[in-house]
Amino acid sequence: MVRTVKLSYTTVPQAIEIIAQWRKAQSVVIRTAYNRMRECKQDKEILDLLRIMPQGKLDSWLTLSALKRSRALHRASPHKAVIFGGKHNLQLRSQGKITAEEWKAKRLLPLYFEGHAKSYGEQGGNYRFELDIEHNTVWFYPKAKVALPLQIKLGKKSNCRELLEALQFRCTWHRDVPFTASLTSTHLSISWDEKVEPLKRKTDPNRVLALDLNPNRIGAAVLERAGKACKPLKWLVYDYPELNRKLSKASDHSDSIQQRDKRVHELSCIAKEIIALAAHFRCSAVITEHLNIQCQDHGKGRSFNRAVNNQWTRKGFGNCSGLFV
Repeated sequence: MVRTVKLSYTTVPQAIEIIAQWRKAQSVVIRTAYNRMRECKQDKEILDLLRIMPQGKLDSWLTLSALKRSRALHRASPHKAVIFGGKHNLQLRSQGKITAEEWKAKRLLPLYFEGHAKSYGEQGGNYRFELDIEHNTVWFYPKAKVALPLQIKLGKKSNCRELLEALQFRCTWHRDVPFTASLTSTHLSISWDEKVEPLKRKTDPNRVLALDLNPNRIGAAVLERAGKACKPLKWLVYDYPELNRKLSKASDHSDSIQQRDKRVHELSCIAKEIIALAAHFRCSAVITEHLNIQCQDHGKGRSFNRAVNNQWTRKGFGNCSGLFV
C-alpha cells in the first residue's frame, strides 16, 4: 500500500530560491519527455535529448526523476494527451481571460524527486532529502554537504508524526523503503510503499500490549515485566470524538452513513498501527479488559447511552484488527 503524507512547510530564502528555479526547469523537462513519449521514443533516446537541454543539465537526479514522472503520466493515460495546466485554464488563456504569466504559473509542476534506498550516508530513502522528525525538519540537499531545512508542521492530534518516525526508522536502519518527495512553494508531499515487517525473532514473554477501549478514544501501552512491577516502553492515545459527533439526522441520511463509514475506516487504520506496534516490540500478547456491556439504559443520560450503546464499536475494532481471538 502506498502511503502519502502532505504537510505545509517553511524554509530559508536560499531554499525558496532553489526550489523555484528547479521547479521551472523540471517542469520543462517533464513536458519535453512526455511529448517525446507520445511520439513512441524510447527512454534512452529521450534521456540523451534531455541531457543536452539547459534545464536537463541542472541536476542529474532532477532529470532522471522527471523522466520517471513523465513515464508515469503517459502510462496512466496512454491514449489521451495530458494538458499541463488544465483544460479549463487553457480555455481561459485562449480567451484572453488570464495572462501569459498566469498561464505559466498554472503549468508549473511540483518539484519531484524519486526515492532511492541509497547505500551511503546516514540515511537511505532519497538522494535529496533526509528526515529529522524529532525536530520537525526535513533536510533538503540541493548539493552534497549543502543542507537546507524544511520546517514541517505536524498536527498534535494527527498520526503523521508516528508514520514519519516509522519511515525514518526504516530509512536509517533497514534502508529498504525509498520515499518520493514532491515540493510546491508551500507544501511537501512524501510517498512511500508501506511494508509489513515480518516477525523474524521470537516474541518476548515478558512483554504485552495493553489496550484501554473507550467510546471516544483508544489507549495502547507496551508493558514489560520488571520483577513484580511493569515498566511502560511505549504508549499512545487515539482520540476521535469528532467521528461520534451527533448530527441530528436520520441514520439512513447520507451524512450519517458517511460518518459511520469514516469511523469504521479510521478504526481499521488504528488497528493496523497497533498490530505493527505489537510486532515491533515483539509482544507475546495483546490484552484488554473483559467488556460485556449490554445495550440498555445505563442511568447516566441520553448522551452516555448513545455513546456506549450505538457509537462504541469495541466488537468491530476487535474483529477488524484480529487482536482478540
